[in-house]
Amino acid sequence: MLERAGPLVRLATLADLAYIVELAKRETDTIGFIPRAGYVQCIQDRRVLLVEENGQEAGFCYWTQGELAHVIQIAVQDDARRLRLGQALIAEVDRQACAGISLRCWGTLPANDFWRALGFTRLGTDYTPNARGRPVNRYLRLKR
Repeated sequence: MLERAGPLVRLATLADLAYIVELAKRETDTIGFIPRAGYVQCIQDRRVLLVEENGQEAGFCYWTQGELAHVIQIAVQDDARRLRLGQALIAEVDRQACAGISLRCWGTLPANDFWRALGFTRLGTDYTPNARGRPVNRYLRLKR
């Protein structure tokens, strides 16, 4: 029996742009919108990770670095969910983070369970008016 190699997480390149934009477009209701030019700049700034499964693109993570890494967007294709690909992306962000990782997530999404399962603590919920009228949860996970 062959052992499964596991996901490959790497920096995205401009060659990955079409894939990232297409996946982001499909997931706009859950991750929000960033124009194509924004992704170009993020890729050039080395702040977009891509995950591959079996040699195929399967998701991405856009994050920023400061004292805390902040996840801006993360998306995994529907047919590649539950394969620990999101976990692999966050593990790479964590490896590069100084003190920990912060993020915001719509309060109505099943992704909130994902963040809690990875050890993130919900700091609070913002009920400020936004375009979709949904609460936004704030999460944090500090390095140990």
